[in-house]
Amino acid sequence: MSFDPVRFIQVFEHDFAQAKQLLIKHQVLSANEAGNISLRIPGEQRLVIASLSGADSGVSAIVDFDLQHSQGSLTDNLKEVAALHVAIYRERPQVNAVIHTHSPYLTAFAIAGRPLRAHASQLLGILDEDQEIPLTAWGPRYAPEPVVAALREHPRAPAALLLNHGPFAWSERDVLAATRLLINLEEAAYLTFLAAQLGTPQPFPQARHSVRAWAGAPHDGCSAIHLWELACLRWRPLNQPPSIRYNSAHLWERACSRRRHSSRSVCWISPRTYPCLLGAGCFIGL
Repeated sequence: MSFDPVRFIQVFEHDFAQAKQLLIKHQVLSANEAGNISLRIPGEQRLVIASLSGADSGVSAIVDFDLQHSQGSLTDNLKEVAALHVAIYRERPQVNAVIHTHSPYLTAFAIAGRPLRAHASQLLGILDEDQEIPLTAWGPRYAPEPVVAALREHPRAPAALLLNHGPFAWSERDVLAATRLLINLEEAAYLTFLAAQLGTPQPFPQARHSVRAWAGAPHDGCSAIHLWELACLRWRPLNQPPSIRYNSAHLWERACSRRRHSSRSVCWISPRTYPCLLGAGCFIGL
């Protein structure tokens, strides 16, 4: 099936409009709504891109990765930032959508020269507990080299903070997925900022609420499933009957399938998913 640029742009502009509504709803844009979103054209060295601000907001243009040929409304500013989008697509062939904004709290981290570390629960599932959203080195306006260097140093990072500038985030899915990712990152930056006013933001307490076990093998006379059941019992409210317990084998299976960390054999169990943990959360060794 041949590529239909008209249909592709229609879908992109529809998703773009929804993305902008989400960004405004969650107050993720700066006062002037500066930013842009792009989408890779499948199987081609081209992308479609549009600005979030100004009179041309939402008006898209298709541009080659060499930035020499374009279709649609490609302003000089949009062409300049498109070079960085292209650099991300080339460095991450699996990425399909990129978003750039000047979100206040993420931009504040970039101006302060601080990476965003995984202190807030919004980042669980996005980052491992010892990961961070990296900070790039300083470079000329939209220079791709600092961003490419950060991507190579942090190959699993889903975003980067441009020093003294703002965030870029990307997704292997689509425009809306990249947008929701950025919203989560901005909320995490906001909460981390608030926490810093009260003290030092704390890392996730892995050791305090963990059950170390090996799946399929006994440990101190208990199977991994049994240890998991004990964890649920431990955190069950005292005023609730035992019937509130979840089927331990089912929970274990779901937990194992939800998330695995490549750097350590640990699985984070969210209290929102499993209320038996009473908001504490739990790390289960796999």
